[in-house]
Amino acid sequence: MRNNILKKVMITGLVSTVCMGGVFTGNFHTKNGNYVSTAYAAAIKETVYSAKGTAKSSLNIRKGPNTTYTKVGSLKKNAKFTIVAKTDNNWYKIKFNKGYGYVSSQYITIAINKPEPSETPYSVAGTTNDNLNVRKGPDTTYAKVGSLKKNTKVTIVAKSSNNWYKIKLNSGYGYVSSQYITIANNKPDPSETPYSEAGTVNDSLNVRKGPDATYAKVGSLKKNAKVTIVAKTDNNWFKIKFNNGYGYISSQYITIANNKPDPNETPYSETGTVNDSLNIRKGPNTTYAKVGSLKKNAKVTIVAKTDNNWFKIKFNNGYGYVSSQYITITTNKPGTNETPCFAAAAITSNINVRKGPNTSYAKIGSLKKNAKVSIVAITSNNWYKIKFNSGYAYVSSQYVTLTEVEELEYSATASILSSVYVRTGPNTNYEKIDSVKKDAKVDIVAITSNGWCKIKYNNKFGYIYGGYVDILTK
Repeated sequence: MRNNILKKVMITGLVSTVCMGGVFTGNFHTKNGNYVSTAYAAAIKETVYSAKGTAKSSLNIRKGPNTTYTKVGSLKKNAKFTIVAKTDNNWYKIKFNKGYGYVSSQYITIAINKPEPSETPYSVAGTTNDNLNVRKGPDTTYAKVGSLKKNTKVTIVAKSSNNWYKIKLNSGYGYVSSQYITIANNKPDPSETPYSEAGTVNDSLNVRKGPDATYAKVGSLKKNAKVTIVAKTDNNWFKIKFNNGYGYISSQYITIANNKPDPNETPYSETGTVNDSLNIRKGPNTTYAKVGSLKKNAKVTIVAKTDNNWFKIKFNNGYGYVSSQYITITTNKPGTNETPCFAAAAITSNINVRKGPNTSYAKIGSLKKNAKVSIVAITSNNWYKIKFNSGYAYVSSQYVTLTEVEELEYSATASILSSVYVRTGPNTNYEKIDSVKKDAKVDIVAITSNGWCKIKYNNKFGYIYGGYVDILTK
């Protein structure tokens, strides 16, 4: 094989990266059993999806959500089964024997109508960051009712629990995936959880249209006013009943009127360092009594984490609670698995840059919207490792759009698994220039970091997606 050569290929629009370890990065098969290693699944997300399905034809059940995984069984046409999850590359996780397996959604008919995801009001303007379909409901199983081009302005009226937006469309409404929409006011969308309590205002404050101070003021409350809380956001604002509708107020100005159950706790065994002087409380929010204090740089042993982002720590001969925002995790623990992924990218919103691949790591800087970055790896929890200052840092992939992918020279002969178009570049935005039929033989001359092959066919060069090729010889 010739020496490996890296070349950059410009990608228009949003591309979904497939980042591979080693030399080969495509989603390919080999007939001789010498499978090319892939970290493709590291970037695949699963969401809960409860439904009954029927096989439209005989098909294989795989160990994971693409055809590179081992076959673990099969289904005959019209076989019935239970679906428990759906991946973002359109495979279903199903109950199989005493465990689970994966099948491609294209061979499945959903046998029953499943409940729609719940919706919460969300009034904001957005811009499409790629060409996309508009659907009748909030996932890809719903019928297409229209389409939008890149940079189209949209008015969002609600957000569903599976991260789709309800938008105004013509004289009605439609749904689009939030991953293809950039919010015009550059603020994150706090999630809400039900929270049924009565509260008392401990200082005069404004009531707003949404859960932060950038939203319009819709009213005000005086000190000692009583409020009915219906939800809490993950940035610590309360949604309250207000006039004949709802409004939002910061939780720091509200005293909860009754003792409520503690937020859910999950075991979390770490050591930490206090990054500022802070109080220790009897429970996991500031309404609980103070039971002690810690000075900056004090060491703590964490035993649990609550779903409102407080830590339960060992304190004296018992336990106490501190807000996680004042704690830096110091335990040396195995890092999240990383896979090489070389690409240029742009930041879609103002974000923090962290020392490690999750929000528990210390902030070491920030990036503004549209900043350019160089990606060197992707982690198994979907954070990107980027070049930053004179070293490296991590950012969440949800705020990153790839603008370039790498092309790596690669020599192989392959057979086509299914008829496929040949394109001028490595994604479906590029022009179709030819097609190859099933079982045709092609020469692969390069592969890209987003899982496409550059092939030589009929004395021409073009690109096809790696999922359609079966490697014969290298």
